[in-house]
Amino acid sequence: ANVPCPVAALVGEVAGLEVGSYTLNNMTVKGIEGRELSEEEIEEIHAKGGITFVISAGDVVASEGITAGGKFVDNVDGNDYIKQQLEYKTQKVFNNNLKVPYTNVGIALLESAATEVMKDAENKGIIESYKVAYLLREDTTEADRAARKYVGGNITYSMAGAIHKIEVTCEVSA
Repeated sequence: ANVPCPVAALVGEVAGLEVGSYTLNNMTVKGIEGRELSEEEIEEIHAKGGITFVISAGDVVASEGITAGGKFVDNVDGNDYIKQQLEYKTQKVFNNNLKVPYTNVGIALLESAATEVMKDAENKGIIESYKVAYLLREDTTEADRAARKYVGGNITYSMAGAIHKIEVTCEVSA
């Protein structure tokens, strides 16, 4: 039987989109039928960790953009992207240099790679702000230097998120 799979239709809509450029909430989905549900019925589905597909302004859209665990899918994708890029760009520093010295210059190479990743994430709309701070050599321990282990990298950031709901107040005067 030719039974459409709503989740596959949703995946088809986001496949190939750049991380940070979308949220699943209210994403238009082609090839499936939307359900006509009350707000209460939709909230009941969300409370159970699910989403559904509804008709909104004449389009079939995803009712929310959350995982079964209650996390926003765009945040999960964004965090995964940042982690992967940090690992990749840091490894490239090692690959592209015969030696990354345990000096402030070597540490700066690693910090620069992290800053590049975070600027990219900001430009893609994944994060709103960030801070990259790598300890200088003199602030590391002798034991870490002897083990050739650097543990002084610190990155903090805030997710950009997305607007999923809106309330507008209107006033009419006579």
